[in-house]
Amino acid sequence: DVLNPRHGCWEPLMERFEFGMGVQSGKSMKVDLTANGALNINLVPTPLRLILSVIPAFLASLKPPADSLDGNEKIAVKSISRFRAMNLSQSALEITFTGSKPEDTLPITMTIPPTGSKWIPLDDELQKIVSLQYLTVSRGSEDKQSHPLWPEQTGAVAIPGCPGTMAELLMPSPTHRMLILAPAMRIHNCTDLALAVRFHASQAVVP
Repeated sequence: DVLNPRHGCWEPLMERFEFGMGVQSGKSMKVDLTANGALNINLVPTPLRLILSVIPAFLASLKPPADSLDGNEKIAVKSISRFRAMNLSQSALEITFTGSKPEDTLPITMTIPPTGSKWIPLDDELQKIVSLQYLTVSRGSEDKQSHPLWPEQTGAVAIPGCPGTMAELLMPSPTHRMLILAPAMRIHNCTDLALAVRFHASQAVVP
């Protein structure tokens, strides 16, 4: 179901639809679909944006392995970022990548400025590491590092020196990672309506 802001209620993305189907087999198979009425689809901005955001990843999953692609297709597959970061805090933060192989003698560091709701790719930096073991986050190279985040699993750790700010590693799919640097408490409005939120303290109302 999707939220229809005009009516303020939830409606199905596709209304009930009746149709008939006939199959004729011979040298070739022919399938005939006959509609018994109109097909009504609720076009609402939020679910449409979600569907459009999923389509590129879905199409990429249908492609064959990169080794079997030609030059142009390899470039297209390579352009899909598999490790991303988003910094929703008010200050730049530093990520340190540590490898597990003997070739990875030095950790790789990368500074992530505040990005708002936009993400930035980390794939180019990760190519410098043979095998990523874990990553940590800090305010700078001289500050204390956070507890490690392991790429094989999701998790969240506090960032030292940044009260209330967390580093959260998500796995939207088995081959993709998303690192979110953000306050521990945040509100994500997935509706098409503007909502008012009030926080009540023990003795006063905080706007």
